Amino acid sequence: KSFDSEGYTNDALAMFNKEVLSLINKKEDEIKKPLSIYEKREDEVMGLVNRENKKIENLLSYGNYKFDAENFSGINYLLNRAISKSINNKEIWTSIKVDILDILEDVKFRDESLWNSLKGEAFIVKIIKLSTHFCYKLESEFLPYQSWFLFANLFIFARCYSTYELSRTKARDSVLFRKDVPNLSFSRYKITAMLESKDLEEYDALRNKLIKKDDSYLKKYLLLLGNSELYFNRHHSTKAFHEKLFTSKEKNFAEYIRNKSIAIVGPVQSGLGLGDEIDSFDVVVRFNYNGLENFSTKEFGEKTDISFYIVQILIPNKFEKEKVKRMSELDWVIMDTAHKEEDICFLGVNAEIRPRYFAAHMFATTFFKGAPSGIQRVLMDLLRFETGKVKVFNTNLFLENNYAKAYKSRGKMGADHFNFFWHDPLSNFTFLKRLKEYNIIDADEVLSEILK
Repeated sequence: KSFDSEGYTNDALAMFNKEVLSLINKKEDEIKKPLSIYEKREDEVMGLVNRENKKIENLLSYGNYKFDAENFSGINYLLNRAISKSINNKEIWTSIKVDILDILEDVKFRDESLWNSLKGEAFIVKIIKLSTHFCYKLESEFLPYQSWFLFANLFIFARCYSTYELSRTKARDSVLFRKDVPNLSFSRYKITAMLESKDLEEYDALRNKLIKKDDSYLKKYLLLLGNSELYFNRHHSTKAFHEKLFTSKEKNFAEYIRNKSIAIVGPVQSGLGLGDEIDSFDVVVRFNYNGLENFSTKEFGEKTDISFYIVQILIPNKFEKEKVKRMSELDWVIMDTAHKEEDICFLGVNAEIRPRYFAAHMFATTFFKGAPSGIQRVLMDLLRFETGKVKVFNTNLFLENNYAKAYKSRGKMGADHFNFFWHDPLSNFTFLKRLKEYNIIDADEVLSEILK
């Protein structure tokens, strides 16, 4: 091209070179700066989707105990897909996308857990704004369960419990909508979704398929399948599954507890004054037993035969004479899976010791999301055995914070939102409700009213 004689060609070329140099420098800065955990995972996921035509649903990760920027990978792509697919709810999906992109600005350059790095009110306000756009009209099948879980965790973070429940239900419906079972890991979610929705016919079909598979990986599912039978009131089938896997210690415990009535006593002051009824049971089970001097006999009773302990109470490499003395008053000490019987904290204990059931493992629990809380873990452990009547006392599922003085307070609601993120309240509720409905367990008046 020819230009006039006033130097426009040179000026234009200088401007062009300046702009190119700026872009090069910017690119070099980006190369020098390491990618964040979100950027790495986003590049990986979108690269596989675009280059190798892989299904994004099979590339997303979700962990019950993980809440970091990596969980947001692929969400922009998925929301764009939902907007394009939706006929009646395009505006709602678009509003959700706008809100998520705003949240992502706070999230995407953080490499540590979001629980630790995002406690400010500004982030909470963004999540609350997102929650206003959630409604039952949203099509559950337009997002994979991992994305619905992401939303559920955000809403727990901001204490938006109604939209948490909605998102979690959408996750379950998304799993049920998907007819194919691409891998064994997904089949775990399929089974637990069917348990919640009481889909016995579909559950039995998938269960039978899994049992017939000759696969070492499948062994992980045996405990899950055993506990699953509880949801359909097939208690004896549950025991048959577990008996084959009992350790020698568990076989001894099975003899100790056979056909005995069991009272499981929680930490809440119910005001019912059922201490005498608790003591009338053959076996009384408590948590982190350290004597009952600071407990009301009228509320909690006097008897203790078994106690379940957690690592925060008994430090493996620490010897405490008073705790050893208290444990020696018991028939059985049942420890969490972080302990071993030879740990120093059990040195000199004159009681039988065994590890509890590994209820927190995703292939051993029937929970669709999260891990069992204390009462639920104890029930998962005990219901593997041939017991008599089992009744739960002094628990209210964290609806009020009226713990006995001997127990540590658990915050304004009885448990903070971080605990609800780990110990999904709806899964914990559903498990207890189903056991009560089928008369597998009984409960005191307070818990019975909640479960109604």
